[in-house]
Order: sequence, then structure tokens, then C-alpha cells
Amino acid sequence: MINPINFFLILLFVTNLYTNFLVLNLDNINEKCLLIFSSILQIFAVIAILINYSKSLTIVGKLYCLVLTIGIYIFNNKNIIKMIIILLIITLISRLIFNNCLFYIICEEENINKLSDIGYFILLIIYIIKLYFY
Repeated sequence: MINPINFFLILLFVTNLYTNFLVLNLDNINEKCLLIFSSILQIFAVIAILINYSKSLTIVGKLYCLVLTIGIYIFNNKNIIKMIIILLIITLISRLIFNNCLFYIICEEENINKLSDIGYFILLIIYIIKLYFY
């Protein structure tokens, strides 16, 4: 099985590349600002993983959820919404595979919270509806 840290680093790297590509190709300033903030969070998460600074990862994890929630109201670009849907699916699947949130696995904390899984599932449904009906 793949190491959760390597999986997370690869995911962050690929997501950051695509996020920066979207920033360069968007016209909407609100979407750009939130994507730039997301990109900074991703870079911060990579650095925190590499230097093993776990306290900052828990903050990044909470901000990840906040960005996804705020994004419901801000993101209208179909490519951004598709990326978010893919990330939410990966989030939910990785929680099943690793039996915990990747942020907490790296921090070596046990925090199996089914309520947050339900929250991410609800976000996934909202983004799917937004993609196909708006």
C-alpha cells in the first residue's frame, strides 16, 4: 500500500500545479483570490510535511474545509468545480483507505470523525448539483 505521506505530497503537488494553471487562466477576481489563497495553503502544507511541523497541518486542514465551503458561493467556473469534486472524492476515498484524515495521519493523531465525512459528502453533493444545474 502507498505511504500516506507520499500520497498526500503527490496530491498536493498535482493540485497546486492545476490550481496555479487555473489562476493564470481565469478572469473572475474573486475566484482568483480564493485559488491563490488555496495555492498558498497547499505550498504551506507541503513545507509543513517536509519539515514535520504538524501543528500547522491541523490549521491547514481546517482552512481546506473553509475554502471548500466558501467556494460554494464564489466558484462558478466549471473547471474549478470539477477539480473540487475530484478532490472531495479523493478526500473521502483516502479517509476510507487510511481510516483517518490525511492531515491527522501525518500529525500522528487519531481523529476519526464521521461527522466531517458526512460534511465532505454533503459538499460533494452540492458541488455536483452546482456543476450540472447551474
